[in-house]
Formats: sequence, C-alpha cells, structure tokens
Amino acid sequence: SKISITPTIADNNIGAFTWSADRANQYLDAPVLDKPLSIPNNKIVDTLKKLNPTLVEESMTNESLNLNNILSGATISEEDVNKIAERYIKIVVDSVEDEKFKKDKEKVSVFGKNMELDKLTMHLKREDVKKVVLAVLEEAKDDKELQELLKSQNQGKDVKKEIEKLIKDAKQEEVKNYPEINSIIYVDGKDILKRDLTIKGEDSKVLKVLGSSRVDDNVKVDYQVSADNEEVVTVKGESKKSDRKFEDSYKLLFNDGEEKTVSFTNVSTADGGKRNDKGTIDLTSFVGSDMVLNFNNEMNTDIGNNEQKQKAEVSFDVEGEPIKFLLDSNTKLKQDVKVDKKDARNLNTMSDSELSDLQTEVEDKFDEIFSEVTQDFE
Repeated sequence: SKISITPTIADNNIGAFTWSADRANQYLDAPVLDKPLSIPNNKIVDTLKKLNPTLVEESMTNESLNLNNILSGATISEEDVNKIAERYIKIVVDSVEDEKFKKDKEKVSVFGKNMELDKLTMHLKREDVKKVVLAVLEEAKDDKELQELLKSQNQGKDVKKEIEKLIKDAKQEEVKNYPEINSIIYVDGKDILKRDLTIKGEDSKVLKVLGSSRVDDNVKVDYQVSADNEEVVTVKGESKKSDRKFEDSYKLLFNDGEEKTVSFTNVSTADGGKRNDKGTIDLTSFVGSDMVLNFNNEMNTDIGNNEQKQKAEVSFDVEGEPIKFLLDSNTKLKQDVKVDKKDARNLNTMSDSELSDLQTEVEDKFDEIFSEVTQDFE
C-alpha cells in the first residue's frame, strides 16, 4: 500500500511526503529526509514509544497502525454496512414491547407540502433502553459478519472480547444512567419524512432532533439539533441526481454562543468503479477571513484485481498566494506489495546519537524549505 501527499505553496512544489508499506515494513520518505526511514511491522508501537512515549495511546497496536490494514479497512462497501444496519434496526424494534408503540395519522407540512402521514410514536423509559442495549450487544457477540467488519476497522483488537466487556459493563450500569427516549416519526409507506426525537439524559438535560427529509432519486434534508432548548446545529441542503451525476449543496450552522456556517458544494460522477468528486468547502465564517477549500477527488476501484487508486487535490489561498496539496494512494488487497526502499534506515534500531542526528537533519531541511517558500510571501 502507498499514500503520498505533495504540498505546493505559492507555486513551490515542496516534494512528496510518502508513507508506504509491504509485508515486512512501513516506510517513510519526505523532502526533509536525506534517505527514507523504515519501521518493522511488528515494532511500530515500540518505535513510537522509543521516539516519544506520549505518541502512543492505549488502544494502539502494530496492526491498527499498519498502512496495509488502514487502507484495506477503508474499502468496506456501503452495501455491507447497510445490510448489517437493517438487521440491527429489526433487532431494536423486536426487543421493544408492542405497548411502547402508538400509531395514528396526522396532517403535517413537509418542505411546504401538507401531507397526511402515518404517525409512529415510541416512548422508552430508562429500563427499556437498557434492555434494548443488551439485546443488541448479545446479538453482536455471536455475529461473525459484524465482527469481521469491526476487525477490519480495529486491527489487532479482539472484537468479541471487547463486545463481551461492553455486555458486562451494560449489565452493571444502573438504570438511572441510561437515557429516556421519545421518538415520533411521520412515515409515507417505508419512507420517514419527518422526525421528532427527544433524549433525556441522566442529569435531565434534553437533546432534541427535529426536522424533515426526503430520499428518492434526489435527497433533501432540513434538521435542527438543540440542547436544553438552545439550537446548536442546523443541517440543510439537497442532492440532485441527473443521469450518473449528483449535485450536492449543503449548509451547516453551528451555534456555540456565536453562529458560524460551513457551506459545502460537490458534483459527483460515477461510472462503474470510477468516481469523481469536485467541489468547495467554505470555512470563511469559522476563520474570520476568506477561506474556501477547493477539492477534486478521483477514486478508481478495481474489484477484480483487489485494487483501489485515489488521486485528490485540495487548494486554497493565503494572503493571495495559492496553497495546494496533492494526495496519491494505491491500495492492493489480498496481495503482497513490494516496496523498493533498499537504502531505508531502520528507525527502530537507531541509537540515541543517530536519532539526534536525524532530528538535526529534519530541522535543517525544514529550514531550507521554509526559507524558499517564505520568499514568495515577502
């Protein structure tokens, strides 16, 4: 596997920062290095601890930090996720007693259109929520398909053991610490068009999700999330489909004492295993000055050869000067990859004096690059 990022600042190509991996090692190459570095796949955590113990968290393993596993885990299909999600939604519904549900009809407005819809109300007390949580975890304990999916995202972890621990903790947790849930959904056939969800926490603080959505050939959403009657997040926008093209336009409004908006636009096209996304993310409201990220992402998935290639570009301006980052990755699944790095230096076996020399090397190279780049900002 290989992933490479090439920054370009004010038309200065800094060079490629490359992380690659084969069956034996991880490799790092960058413009700030005279020669590449290597780390044995079974010594990744040890090497990080040697460099700086604070770099390592308890959940980290050699497997979870291996690029081969990271990129292969990123290729889980949406179909697999949806299939498992549908199964667990059914488990949740089946674990709730019938008297917790109420069904009637009500006329409501959905995106300005008055509609008479089925209204389904579900009220779960705290003890009911505990029962549902345990039902889901008990099912997951013996669900090999789910566990394989989780393993691909959590390499090196005993997923079944983790689930068993969650079951033990859930059983021991006092009922008062579980939330109380009241859910109202307005349904047209199988489609949920409107939702009113209230979650009351252990401290009686209330989280509320209210809004409308429509999913057919196109997608439209308008949702508000509030905490204790204070609106904190609003999501509004739509995706329009024409042939093989989707056009997305969304706005997120955050309110943390001060309203801030993020705008997102994207045009997505797909043809077989090829997909292209091109658009903008406007962060001006967050940073207080013009900040628009332009992105272009090309993804090519070849299922027959277990290969996925990605080329992406992100660009923006700082004080009128263009900044650009290029991403190039290549992932091969179920297949050994050979990386030609014969001159790579083993980071794990370096002495303290060699590590000190390496630090000086990186600092000198960085100062050289920084000096060249900043000349264009003067």
